[in-house]
Amino acid sequence: MQTITHLFVTCPNVQQFWTYFTDWWYRKNNIVITLSEAQILYGITDTVPQCLGLNLCTIIAKYYIYTASRNEEDNFLNAFLAILKNKIQIETSRAKVQVKL
Repeated sequence: MQTITHLFVTCPNVQQFWTYFTDWWYRKNNIVITLSEAQILYGITDTVPQCLGLNLCTIIAKYYIYTASRNEEDNFLNAFLAILKNKIQIETSRAKVQVKL
């Protein structure tokens, strides 16, 4: 039986994914992050501006991990980044439409 903690934190493939994720975050934002088990599972509660986008990205990452697990696929950072880019484009388009109303 798989637990949520195993799915999102302790699985060796997921641990490698989070390492790639934090490296990617550093390359993009020049901010070093270390995600604790609680932050991965429940979200980042810091209110500093740099963390606001990070929380959204971790939520989308968990969605990706869950979907990959259901499809019995390995976790790959490039696949996650493609999903993230798509979700950001959708939300940007929605925001523009809402502003015009």
